[in-house]
Amino acid sequence: MTFKPGPTVVCATDFSDPSKHALDTALDVAKRLDATVIYLLHVDETIERFAAATDAEARFAVEYARLQDEARALVTKLAHESESKVGIAVKPEFRVGSAYAEVVAFAGEVKADLIVVGTHGRTGLKRAIMGSVAERVVRHAPCSVLTVKEHDHSA
Repeated sequence: MTFKPGPTVVCATDFSDPSKHALDTALDVAKRLDATVIYLLHVDETIERFAAATDAEARFAVEYARLQDEARALVTKLAHESESKVGIAVKPEFRVGSAYAEVVAFAGEVKADLIVVGTHGRTGLKRAIMGSVAERVVRHAPCSVLTVKEHDHSA
């Protein structure tokens, strides 16, 4: 008899309330499907602004590095808290680049069976961008995608 592992789930987060709701949904779905692992992925898109930084702008690089360290720590903490809730391995992942491209690429790398992403992220411009991220993930994903509305309690 061969062991067939359960599905692999990738959940993208920007740490906003809607993405926390998406994580709760991902945990519930993963538990119901007897998933083997959930990857909690945060993508930092800020680095693109520093790619062409002048010397005067470079002084902000130190602050940017501090913010990246905070984001890494936060995704790790959130993964550990989530793991204790459901008893499924939740592995934190941190990437830098275009959010939708990194989510799609990472899902392909880990051969994900499902991506869970919120339809909206942070407020204002980030909210509009995150909506676009979800749409692009759906169009380019190598697997099924579950989009979670901010106030969707039916999942």
